[in-house]
Amino acid sequence: MYLHKRTKHYIQTPNIQLFHVYLMLFRIDFYIVIIVNVLKISSIIIPQFICFSLLLHVVFI
Repeated sequence: MYLHKRTKHYIQTPNIQLFHVYLMLFRIDFYIVIIVNVLKISSIIIPQFICFSLLLHVVFI
C-alpha cells in the first residue's frame, strides 16, 4: 500500500512538470505565431506605405 502510494506520487509529479513544459511551449508557440502574423502584416503594409510616400514625394516635387 505504501509503495503503491509512492509510485502513484512519482507518476503524478512528472506529469505535472510535463504539463508545465507543454504550457510553456504552447505559450512560446503562441507568441511566435503572433509575431509571425505581425511581421506578415507589416511586410505587406510597410512597403505599400513606402511606395505611397515616394509617390506623394514625386508628385509634390
